[in-house]
Amino acid sequence: MREDRALEEKWKDQGKEVLEQLSRREGLDLTGEYLTEFFSQACDLAKSELFFEDLDETERIVANFWSKVEKGGVLLSQCDYLRASVVALSFFHRFAKTDFGSSRQRSFGQAWADATQGILGEIAFQKVIKATTDGRLVPILDAKEEELDVALSADVIRVLFNKQPHEPKKKVSIKTTKMNGRWLDVPYAQRKHSDVYVLVKIGTNPNTFFKFLAEAGAIRRILAIYTKSIKDEVFEAESNAYEKARRTVKELEKSSLFTIAIVAGWQEKASLNRPFLASKSNAIRARSTVTIYSGIGTIPSASKGGLTTDQIDFPDSIKEAIGGKPNGLKISFHPIGSFSKAEHALSSTDLLNSDLEPLIEFLYPEVP
Repeated sequence: MREDRALEEKWKDQGKEVLEQLSRREGLDLTGEYLTEFFSQACDLAKSELFFEDLDETERIVANFWSKVEKGGVLLSQCDYLRASVVALSFFHRFAKTDFGSSRQRSFGQAWADATQGILGEIAFQKVIKATTDGRLVPILDAKEEELDVALSADVIRVLFNKQPHEPKKKVSIKTTKMNGRWLDVPYAQRKHSDVYVLVKIGTNPNTFFKFLAEAGAIRRILAIYTKSIKDEVFEAESNAYEKARRTVKELEKSSLFTIAIVAGWQEKASLNRPFLASKSNAIRARSTVTIYSGIGTIPSASKGGLTTDQIDFPDSIKEAIGGKPNGLKISFHPIGSFSKAEHALSSTDLLNSDLEPLIEFLYPEVP
């Protein structure tokens, strides 16, 4: 128990130092409220990042974790949300009205929130690269209206190198997921468009977009229109409902909108284009379903019954242990279950390249 408490103190001390540094970059005074929220987001990240770590080496794990947050992390502010939401809204008619590969309808609000999160990942990537290079290299993101095949080719259209615009060496695309996300997912033919794919994790939750709308005054505006326009009650105790709604808005407006984002890692197209290899799974003891915890490569389009073990590959050690490749079993990807029926290029986060230096080299222009 004493060792556990010592480790917890070390986690908090090292984390506070890193979070204070990220906060100073944004001109934010790290109060207790912000610190509690940031630690909560960091815990979600840790649950994903440390999934395969040897817990006997906890001190090294804690130090490495916070070092990665320090090098690849930034804070996103209300200004970043405003920018992302406006750009997302301009693209709205081009976004799919259903979830990828399914017939499930997405509402306007869900599609807008999802698109905003994706663009926040691009903003976070720009801020990390700019901070890492002391402003010498700034990725330029695209907000223009483009044909879909052009828009998919790369998220970084140019770079400012020493304040001069140049073409980057390689086409770079940015994917965004939540802090506890375990997979870089490049669906459909998107894996053919760019040279490098970057995964950015963001500490958002289901309430974050509502917090943003409340802090921007949008929800308060709805309440103001209600009080001006509604003269009689249709529901019993409708006036009480209004008061509860008003209090909810006040609480949302007071809550922190600052969010941690981190460049979790990247993969080149060549690695993603290979047939999928499940590096860690329960294949040896599985009876009906193989759960995959780690792997990289492309999974084919799934049939109506879902993806099976016949359609992917396993390490030789697994094949030797069970006397061949496991055939005919269903596949589940931890922790999400399954991807859509379309083709997906995947990499689990433990197999991503986390070193930013080679990634930055891909962005540097070919200059004489």
